[in-house]
Formats: sequence, C-alpha cells, structure tokens
Amino acid sequence: MVARSHQGLINPRLGSYLAIFSSALVALVILLLIFSELGTDPYVLRQVMILGPVAIYVLIGMSCYAGETDDYFIASRAIPSFFNGLCGALTTLGGTGLVAIAGSLFLIGYDAFSVGIGLLLGVMVLVSLLVPYLRKYGGQTVPSYLGRRFTSRSVRMLSAILLSIPVMMLIVAELKVGSAIVSMMLGGSAANLVPVGCAIMFTTIAFGGMKGVTWSSCAQGVVVLFALLVPLVVLSTMMTNLPFAQITYGSILTDVARLEAQSGLAARSIDALAINLPGRAPTALDTPFLAAFSNVGTVGFVLLALSVMTGVAALPSILMRAGTVPSVFEARKSMGWVAVIVGLILLSLPAYVVIARHLVLSDLVGVTGGQVPNWVANLQQLGLAAISGDVANGGLRSIEFSRDGALLVLPVAANFPDTVAHLVAAGVIAAIFAAATAHFLAVANMVTDDVILGLSGDSASELARAIVARVVLAVVVTLGGYLVLNVSGDPFRIMLLALSLAGSTGFVILVLSIWWKRLNMVAALVTMMSGFFLAGAYMFLTEQRVIGLIGGIDAIVVAAVVVPVTGVIAGVVSLLTEPPGRQVRDFVRDLRVPGGETVYDRERRMARGRRRRQ
Repeated sequence: MVARSHQGLINPRLGSYLAIFSSALVALVILLLIFSELGTDPYVLRQVMILGPVAIYVLIGMSCYAGETDDYFIASRAIPSFFNGLCGALTTLGGTGLVAIAGSLFLIGYDAFSVGIGLLLGVMVLVSLLVPYLRKYGGQTVPSYLGRRFTSRSVRMLSAILLSIPVMMLIVAELKVGSAIVSMMLGGSAANLVPVGCAIMFTTIAFGGMKGVTWSSCAQGVVVLFALLVPLVVLSTMMTNLPFAQITYGSILTDVARLEAQSGLAARSIDALAINLPGRAPTALDTPFLAAFSNVGTVGFVLLALSVMTGVAALPSILMRAGTVPSVFEARKSMGWVAVIVGLILLSLPAYVVIARHLVLSDLVGVTGGQVPNWVANLQQLGLAAISGDVANGGLRSIEFSRDGALLVLPVAANFPDTVAHLVAAGVIAAIFAAATAHFLAVANMVTDDVILGLSGDSASELARAIVARVVLAVVVTLGGYLVLNVSGDPFRIMLLALSLAGSTGFVILVLSIWWKRLNMVAALVTMMSGFFLAGAYMFLTEQRVIGLIGGIDAIVVAAVVVPVTGVIAGVVSLLTEPPGRQVRDFVRDLRVPGGETVYDRERRMARGRRRRQ
C-alpha cells in the first residue's frame, strides 16, 4: 500500500493495494481457522493473529520512506479523500474510544451515547468550520497556521507547547489500553511491553512520517472494520436473518428488555450533573440498556457531549490531516468520509453490545451456581470477568465484566472459534496503533516545526528539518513510554480529560481565527493561556482531591464551561486592544475563498523569488 506520488499526483493503484491487503487478511483468518480445527497450539495461532498484522504495519511504514520534508510532514498532499478519511476516523475514535465506548454501552447502556454523540459533533465542526480553511492555508502544522494568522512567533510556539500536552495524554491512554490487551492475549508484563510497543511505533513513523503513518493506518482501518463487522454480521444473520444488525437489532433489544426485567434490573434517579461512567474495575450489569439518565444525568449528558465535541475539533492530530489532500474540495470530502466511518462504527457498537447482552442474559438469568456456562470461565481466564459472590443467590449481579474487554464478550459468549476473538483483539490493537502513531507524529512535528525550527524563522535546510524531525520523534516516543509507565489512572478518563483540555485551550482561538477578523494576537495569547490554565488547574485540583467539584462539574466536562468563558475573554481583549492590520484581514479573507492557490505555497514561492532577486 505504498503511495508513490509526484508533484501531488495520486497513485491510481491504491485501491488495488487495499484490496490485496484485505484479501490477505481474509486468507490469514481462514488459514488460522483451519489450523485451529487441526489442533494447532492456540497460543501459536494467537501470536500469528496479533503479531502478523503488526509486522505488516511496520513494513508498510518502512517502505514509505520520505526523502523530502513535504513527504514527511504532509505526504506531499497526495492522499485521496477516502484514505485520508479512514485515517482521520481511526484518530478520532482511537483504540481507547473503541473499547471504552463499547464497554460503557455494554455495562450502562443509553447513557454512554453521550461520548459517541460528542465525537460526531466534533467531526461536524471540523468539516464545516475548520478543515477546509486550514487546507486553504496549507501549512504543515496547526500552530504554523496560528502563527501566520496572528503574525506572531509567540502564538505559534505557545500553541505548539500547550496543544502538545493533551495529545501526550491521549498517547498515555492508548498505550495503557494497548499494553494491557497485548499482555492479556500473549502473556508477559504490560510494563515490559510498553518499550517494545514504542520501538515498533517509532520504526513505523520514522521512515515515512505522515506518508508512512497514513498508509499503515489504512491497513489498520481494514483490520478494525473487519474485526468489528464480521462477528456482528454473522450473529445478526443467525438471529434476525439479515446481516444489517445496525438496523435490525430492535427485535433483539425487545428480548433483552424482557430478560433485564426478569433479572430485576431497573432504572434509577441521579443528580442532573452526575457522570458515573464505568471504570477499569470489573462491573456488574445493573442498569437496563434503555434506562436513560440512570448513570449520566440530563445536564451531565449534554455537557459531556459538548466537551468531547470541542476536544475533537481542536485536536492537532486530526486537524493536521487537512494538509495531506490535494485540494480544499478533497479536504471536505475526506472529513465527510471521517463522519461516515465514525458513524458506521458508532452505529455498529450498540448493535454489537445489545447482541452480546442478549447472549449473556440468556445464559445467566435464572441460573444456579452449578449452571454457570463455560464461557464465563473462559472470560475469567482472560481477566475479562469475575464472579464476586454466590451466583445462585446473587444472580446476574454476582458476575462482573471488564469494560475494556466487552468487545471480546460477544465472540466468547457465542462460542465462536478462538480465532474470531483473536481477530477482535487484533482490531482493537490496530485502532490503538493508528491513533497512537498519529498522536506521536503530531507532537513531534509541532515541536520540530513550531518550537525548535520556528526560532530560526523557517530558514532551516531540508536536510536539517528531516534530521531534527526524526530526532525529536525519538524523544517524544521515549517520553510517551516513560509517562505510560509512571502515570496511573483509567485510560478512558485520561482520554476524556485530554479532550476537555484540548477543547479548553484551542477551540475558541481556532474557530474565531477564521470567522472573526477582529481577533488579534494579544487576545489569542490570553485566550489560549486562560483556557489551558483554567481547565488544567481545575483538573489537577479535583483529580488530586485538593478541592471538591465546584457546582458538581466533573473535570472531564470542564471544557463545556471554560470554552464560553474563553470566548468572552477573546472578545473583550480583542475589543480593548488594537485591531489586526490590513495584512491580517486580507489573509483571513483569502482563507475563506475555497479555490485558488494555497496561501502557504504562494508565500513560499514569493519568498523564494525575493531571495533569488537578492
């Protein structure tokens, strides 16, 4: 799947490469199913299913060597919209989002939709308010755009530093989930697996930069969709005679509601601001799937969705994909594909977990201690379930399930061959790999281009930029591994905190920089710093139990409060200080015109012309 481009031309054989990889994946799964029936050691088959695709990702990344900085930073702007959208969707959702949203839906039902709604709202903001205009600018990083918009190196460097912090938090979340899943499937200490995973990711990124990350992420997207949809389609066909579980699981949900009532599950009333999402510890099924606002209150539901929305819209690792497509039109199309793919996954997850709930409830409601099905013991061996009491007396509440292992409940409870469960695990690892590499690259590129080289006024040579970019990447990957080993916490909560911090820091300045010409450099600096420190201080103080929740506002939704405050700050400071000059106003007007030459390219061409004349 190596895309070879020349002057922005797109390789017409990309679809063939993707089809070849998809065929190889199908062949691998069928082959492993055959060997499983022949009695091959299950551990060997598990290793092949987990490590085989990872080896291919690394080979793809290494084969995409980027000899020029445009290749390394923006893949020469030669990525077709669908492939760019597939990569953007995996970065938006991530492995942490995939397993945690699925697990939350499985355990608490309806209330977990708040996170998925926030993700889709964020994509809508990207496609309508941000990405087309960032593509019209055409810079290599988000801070480089902000620095040009406000004609300020201070804004450029500060935004790079502040926005790197939430992205590093997302890296910690992804690697924590990934190391735990690989440890569960292959054995060994999760802590020992972290350096290995970081080394593999560095190798995948370092050779090709954005180009290598893009094409390896396309392969990972195939694995994710295949792993999620294959067991879902098979069970949907068996249970409803139709393969489209996303639109047919209503009949299964009716049976699930009956079994939930039979087992005594009931809705409960909570405070409007309460947010009680399941954590990493095993949790019993104690809420009906359709019991709205039993774990997340009505106001908390809205605040959580808005907080996630602002974080997704301000995330540099998603926004930087705006510069990898050939045109503004392709940028809009690629964001449309992000919405389609994220929407498909988020429509599939409820159907997936409803079927899983049906299998669990059918086998567990009304059982006695001696009648617990064998698949419960299989989940216990994997660390995905725990029996906390006497099943005969405690019933369904005596069996607890791991949130991050909920995707594996369906193939195990359905008594599918072990290879199917291994495929699902491989899909989760692929999603983690895609998101983590994108985040690593985003941080490394911002530090390289906007902090280190930004001090030189972008005068560094191509060779110097390439060397610095790869050295910084090594440092960032090493730092990420260190943080994973030394920072404790629930990965899902870390992910939500990161999105809230990113939204608090960057959402207002990104939106207003395009849609309000009066926003000036002073207001940009004050807005970013106030948003980051307000949100960061509240998160630190409440997470460390230094203070209690103010007004019942959870730290994971603080962006929904901070963003309006920073919006007011931006407006007041802008109106009290000098307006931007004519050059900035012309820049913004040019930015809003969808056609014509990319602003960044035009300015580079004019700068080269001036240097030649001198």
